[in-house]
Amino acid sequence: MIKKIFLLFISLSVTRLYADMPDIEMIFVKGGNFLMGNENGRADEKPQHRVCVDSFYISKYEITQKEWQAVMGNNPSYFVGENHPVEKVNWYDAIEFCNAYSKMKNMEPCYKIDRDTKDEMNLSRKDKYRWTVTCDWNANGYRLPTEAEWEYAAGGGNKKSNTIFSGSNNINEVAWFLNNAGDESSPDHGPRDVGLKKPNALGIYDMTGNVWEWCWDWYGSYDKKKLNNPRGIPYGTEKIRRGGSWHVKIKRSTITTRNFRSPGHRSTHYGIRLVRQAHNK
Repeated sequence: MIKKIFLLFISLSVTRLYADMPDIEMIFVKGGNFLMGNENGRADEKPQHRVCVDSFYISKYEITQKEWQAVMGNNPSYFVGENHPVEKVNWYDAIEFCNAYSKMKNMEPCYKIDRDTKDEMNLSRKDKYRWTVTCDWNANGYRLPTEAEWEYAAGGGNKKSNTIFSGSNNINEVAWFLNNAGDESSPDHGPRDVGLKKPNALGIYDMTGNVWEWCWDWYGSYDKKKLNNPRGIPYGTEKIRRGGSWHVKIKRSTITTRNFRSPGHRSTHYGIRLVRQAHNK
């Protein structure tokens, strides 16, 4: 009898776990080519160069605190709100989330994480983690976008909206940034619920503003020789972040703006968006 009750408890617990699993909405991005970078931007946005990317899926919204809590069992955010984007996550937190969510969805995790071996390609003196992380690009699970995938999706993919910000030339239509969310003298400064502003041409929200979004790539100069599915330079000290945040000025919020930070750094400005390969598409 006790054994039956125990098995029933386990069954109900598993059922409840799967019922609570988040279903992160993804947008299909048809592969294609685009001009990456900006000849009129900062030095690190040059040279503008044509890049090709395969089709992929990208999350419609930044990962919310509710979703993070359901997957990871905690909420690291400072500005608490279940539909706010999760923040105060570093790059390692982000890849662990990708793997955990992949497993919850019975998909193959993209990342192999070796916490005991220092990554020789990580040259950062500020990073106390320096885990060795490799990516299986053929896995069907979830991962961070490459910098090229991020910029392609932010610009509308094959719909090529040619706007300065993701979805508009008027930043107030599509983004929470310094002028409308970053006044620290105001009690409601900080990120906002996802999806409150207009989406871009693909139906993706908040790719400008709210929180910076971690990408896979090490920060460095563009390599014009790697034109197909570029994944950045093989080593570095900082990882790329894209999109601007609630605390960023308008001039640092453009689609082509590049930002970077040590992968172990956390801030109320840093969040995450997922991608997944579009197999057989």
